[in-house]
Amino acid sequence: MYRHENCHSELRTDSVNYISMNNTEFEAFLDTDFNNMDEYINRMSKLGSYADNLIIQATAIVIKRNIVIHRAGDTASFISTKENTNQQVHIVYHRQSRHYDSVHHLDGSPHQIPLTHVRVV
Repeated sequence: MYRHENCHSELRTDSVNYISMNNTEFEAFLDTDFNNMDEYINRMSKLGSYADNLIIQATAIVIKRNIVIHRAGDTASFISTKENTNQQVHIVYHRQSRHYDSVHHLDGSPHQIPLTHVRVV
C-alpha cells in the first residue's frame, strides 16, 4: 500500500489497538497458542511477531481496504473490510518463513481481482 516499510510499526500498532478495543469481535477466532486476548495483544504488539489472520482482518478494517492474500499454488484469499469499497491491497504469504510481503504492479497501476477469482474468508 505504501510501497515501503516505514509505516509498518504504526500500522501494526493501529491494528493491534483495533483488536484490543473490539476484542469480542475476535475472541472466538483466537488461536489455541494463546490463553486469552490479553496475551495475544501483548505478543502481537511486539515488532517481529508474525502476523496472523486476526491481524490481517484488523488491518483491512483499519486501512479501509480489502486484502487479497496470495499463496503459491493456491487460490487467493479475500479478507473484507467493513467498508463498502473495491480498493484492494495484495500481499503474498510465504509458507516456509511464515511471513507476509506486500505485492504491487511494477508500473504502479492498482490491483483489482474480481471476487470470482478469490476464496472469500
